[in-house]
This record gives sequence, structure tokens and C-alpha cells, in this order.
Amino acid sequence: MINIINMGVACGRAIRSYCTGISHKAGIRYYH
Repeated sequence: MINIINMGVACGRAIRSYCTGISHKAGIRYYH
């Protein structure tokens, strides 16, 4: 779970669609 959050912050800056896709697939909305 820590990896997902960390990736969310990094991917959020690089690719928002990728981050939102992961959050939606994992069911977590940490970056929105």
C-alpha cells in the first residue's frame, strides 16, 4: 500500500490518467 501511495504522488505529477486509473482500480482516492 505504501508503494501505491508513493507511486500515486509521482505518477500524479508525471501522468494523472495513470494515477487516477490505479486509484480507481484499487478503489483508493488518495490523489484527486
